[in-house]
Amino acid sequence: MKKLFIIILITTFPISAFSQEAIRDTFHESRFNATHLTVTGEINAATFNLILNNYRRLTHLDLSQSKIVSYTNEHKDNVLPRSAFYDYGIYNLKIILWNLRKVILPESLVAIEEGAFRENKIDSIIIPSGVKYIGPGAFASCENLNYVSLSDSLQYIDTYAFSGCAKLPSIKVPEKTKVFIGAEAFANCTSLTEFLHSNNIDSIGASAFSGCGFRSFIIPANVSQIKDNTFNNCKFLQSIIIPENVKNIGYGAFAGCSELITINIPKHLDYIEFTPVLTSRNSVRIDSYKRSTFDQCSKLRSFSVAKDNPAFSTRNGILYNKEQTVLIYCPEGIEGEIIIPLSVREIAPFAFQNSNISSVIIGGNVRKIGYGAFYASTKLTSIKFPEKLKEIAESAFFGCTGLVSIELSKNLERIENQLFSGCTVLTDIKFSENLKEIGKEAFAGCIGMISMELPEKLEKIESSAFINCSGLTTIKLPNNLKEIGEGAFAFSGLTTITIPKNISEIRRSIFRGSRLETVIIPENVKIIEEAAFRFCRNLKKISVYWQEPALVSVSDIFTLFDDNKKHEKNCILEVPFGTKEKYLDLEPWKYFQVVEKP
Repeated sequence: MKKLFIIILITTFPISAFSQEAIRDTFHESRFNATHLTVTGEINAATFNLILNNYRRLTHLDLSQSKIVSYTNEHKDNVLPRSAFYDYGIYNLKIILWNLRKVILPESLVAIEEGAFRENKIDSIIIPSGVKYIGPGAFASCENLNYVSLSDSLQYIDTYAFSGCAKLPSIKVPEKTKVFIGAEAFANCTSLTEFLHSNNIDSIGASAFSGCGFRSFIIPANVSQIKDNTFNNCKFLQSIIIPENVKNIGYGAFAGCSELITINIPKHLDYIEFTPVLTSRNSVRIDSYKRSTFDQCSKLRSFSVAKDNPAFSTRNGILYNKEQTVLIYCPEGIEGEIIIPLSVREIAPFAFQNSNISSVIIGGNVRKIGYGAFYASTKLTSIKFPEKLKEIAESAFFGCTGLVSIELSKNLERIENQLFSGCTVLTDIKFSENLKEIGKEAFAGCIGMISMELPEKLEKIESSAFINCSGLTTIKLPNNLKEIGEGAFAFSGLTTITIPKNISEIRRSIFRGSRLETVIIPENVKIIEEAAFRFCRNLKKISVYWQEPALVSVSDIFTLFDDNKKHEKNCILEVPFGTKEKYLDLEPWKYFQVVEKP
């Protein structure tokens, strides 16, 4: 058995021990009161386990005269073992030396493994000069840590190594070696305002400085990529200097930097991730980890683009491609009216996301407005479309809660999915006379709409197109209409509806929960699907034109509240003259007050 020497200072008197077993056995009574512990000689992972489980009041630990040796194949010499001062006991309870404030590490140390000091209360740490690697979460959530001296030999700070060290004000990276900083390495170090380096950092990981307290930051000259969320939610960051070597900027890199005013775009930067990722294919919710680069930078007003940059240019603070044929991004800090120049042919996806503009005049040569282009531009009240506009992509005006009126261009043949969804005060819409299709949830939640007349060339209304339009009381459907999708008018305010003569199917939940009082169904309708009129509590009259009653296999098409059909009994079913007896013999028609047309 290798020997080690231990000196213990207890709150009342000092005691010495001579072997590792002494930590566990010899001082059975006094170990629980010890506050200072000095360990010399060879130690291993088992030693740390004994200290962790026996010296709960320890405030100071001196390992400067010890040497860490391997314990099993999982451990290595001169490496502070994984979870040295952090573990789980019975019932999965944390074991931490809650009073520990100072630790002096062995000079022979070369690495600190994962979670070694995780959630400890140490207030300072000096990393020995030979340490090349600091492992994942090594000092994560050490909320009292206010001073760190990094090793001169350091090469790699791994993922979330210092994340959550909320009192850490400054970090100085050693000059002698190239250093790689892992993902979330300093994330949520809210007091971190100073990061000193000598341009010897080659890589900074995703979210490395997310939530830090920087006022300014100079990105190291050797960095070629600003990765996803690197400075996400650095709410006090006012200035950033991006070096020439940077070629691309990832998702959400500066998202939530609400004090940023301007951004420089250097010579070689040719890609910025302006298009966020949605949580799912059918959702318009943005993935919080895949946001637009400058999302919620509410004071950002301009870009400064290097003249020899091949990809970007700027005009009045707005970012364009080099030729200014594509409007790429309008900073959120720009307010008032925007006039898009005639050179522009396309507005890029999410170009005006969360913008604070109030009015837009789109240049006459714009042919396409991209996906989510004006997403959640809540201050936008008016927009003027050019006649040449042929395409407005999905969700382009999603959540534009200030938009009151729209006049669509004459060449527009389709209103895409969720195009005006959530435009709660939209009351006046002038459709293109060439409009043929209205997409899914195109006007969902547009509670301000009261009445609507759809153009005669319209052929198709897709599912949930007008769902939750609670203020919409009247709508005129054109005779040319051939298809209405599931739930198209569900939970709307419609009181009367006349189904067009070319409709052959009334789809599932199409008027579910609406305020319908009167429904007119033409002879051409052959199929009525499940729950088509379910929970239409105000339904008083249904007028049909079938000489032979439509055969319906689903029983809850008209079910209002329960299965006893009492509400159907209060609703009149008006049928062609001479057909009353036929309807009285079939479900669900027999449950209504069947009357014949005069």
